[in-house]
Amino acid sequence: MNNHVRNNDTTNLVSENQVLKEKVKTYEAKIQKLTEQLETRQAVTTKSLADNPAATENENIHPEMFYFLAESIPQIVWTALPDGYEDFHNKKLTEYSGISVEEAEGDGWQQIIHPEDYAPTLAIWDECLRTGQPYQVKYRFRRHDGEYRWFLGRALPLKDVSGKIIKWFGTCTDIHEEELAKIQLQDANQELKHINEVLDNFVYMAAHDLKSPVSSLKMLLHLLDMQTEIDKKEEFIRMVNVSVDRLERTISGLIEVIFVESSQSPAKEIAFDEMLANIITELGPQMDSCKDCIEADFRVPSIKYIEAYLSSIMKNLITNAVKYYAPRRPLAIHIQTKKVDDAILLTVTDNGIGIDLIRNKDKVFKPFKRFTERAHGTGVGLYIIKNIVEKNGGTIEIESQPDKGTTFRVYLKAY
Repeated sequence: MNNHVRNNDTTNLVSENQVLKEKVKTYEAKIQKLTEQLETRQAVTTKSLADNPAATENENIHPEMFYFLAESIPQIVWTALPDGYEDFHNKKLTEYSGISVEEAEGDGWQQIIHPEDYAPTLAIWDECLRTGQPYQVKYRFRRHDGEYRWFLGRALPLKDVSGKIIKWFGTCTDIHEEELAKIQLQDANQELKHINEVLDNFVYMAAHDLKSPVSSLKMLLHLLDMQTEIDKKEEFIRMVNVSVDRLERTISGLIEVIFVESSQSPAKEIAFDEMLANIITELGPQMDSCKDCIEADFRVPSIKYIEAYLSSIMKNLITNAVKYYAPRRPLAIHIQTKKVDDAILLTVTDNGIGIDLIRNKDKVFKPFKRFTERAHGTGVGLYIIKNIVEKNGGTIEIESQPDKGTTFRVYLKAY
């Protein structure tokens, strides 16, 4: 069933990916057409100047026709002197940005460039002014309501017969939908890549971790058939049951990995105290011996997160603390949340048997790794936690000493 859900999700994502690709192609075709129109108009004007040098000398470039054309097309149109001083903008700039054409003159138009795009834009423009190469740049312009939208800026230099630049003619074309489609396409590709990585990991884990118990079962069943003594048969039956239990734990661990990785639930505001209470109730008898061993200090009371993910993180950390308690002292678990920079830090500390990080630090977050035979587990809990946290932009740290206890610090990025 989980595989069926995963296949459906992957198929839908591939279909959505194809739709986004088609959108991008459509937008690029529209921009290319507008660009060709601009270049054609520039070529006609250049040819006119070449055929009539006197027009160049008198700077008589049919301004009325140009201004009529500039106000009739949907793009922002502008011109600049050879030194880059912008001396004309059509009314589309005012309609979009709210600043007047007088305010935009010279470098006044630069006030609507997004701060992150300001320096790259000017660097490209300065290079084009120096070399005379065609100008092209993508930047975000601030709209009159404060929203930023993506534009494609292009300009060509108009030259006289000697090759000297007379004027720059440029346009700014709104490509916001195209850029959003590209971002969505990138996100979809990244998600497909992640799904492929998860499936690759799953195949590896399944092949590696199912092989051993299955081989053991085959061998034990073969030996069992060969035995005639009752005592020997009973011993082999016991060994078969141990192998079956191990196989069942391995399969359960693989299923848990798939379930968590395939969760498509939307993020919502989740109260940490309610999540803790639900986990304690869900664990039931496992928590009977330590109902009062958990001390919680939720300085940040809630987080916007995917519920299945947060539940898996907290449940795995709590069950680990319970399973690996130190027999010589009462179990104590301390859970805390607090704000750290742009993350919410979830800390879970216990006084259990601890982990020898000198020997096992590189193995802690690997799948199907256990550091003691005292407790039966699948060995995937910490692997799942690390995958979830990093997949959602966070990090996880561990501090532990043998016979002292363990502290996990999980930096959660809220949605």
